[in-house]
Amino acid sequence: MNRPRKFLIEIQSNLSREEYIQTLIHELIHVKQWVEGSLTVKHGKMCWHKELASNWDYENQPHEIEAYTKEKELYKLYCASH
Repeated sequence: MNRPRKFLIEIQSNLSREEYIQTLIHELIHVKQWVEGSLTVKHGKMCWHKELASNWDYENQPHEIEAYTKEKELYKLYCASH
């Protein structure tokens, strides 16, 4: 199984501090998904556990649901520690 080990995350520089941190957390969840192999590319198309992500509407794609859920949880933990 081919799992990337280099990642580039680009984030708009004009976001508020809160939006910037939440976006970074969200994208890092996607990095975790790539590293563990739950998110992959097959024939140029993104897959979640070998099923095409495009089989779901964006808001129902499992990798996005996980990223949005964990983003909120981790942002609350971050705020509580700062």
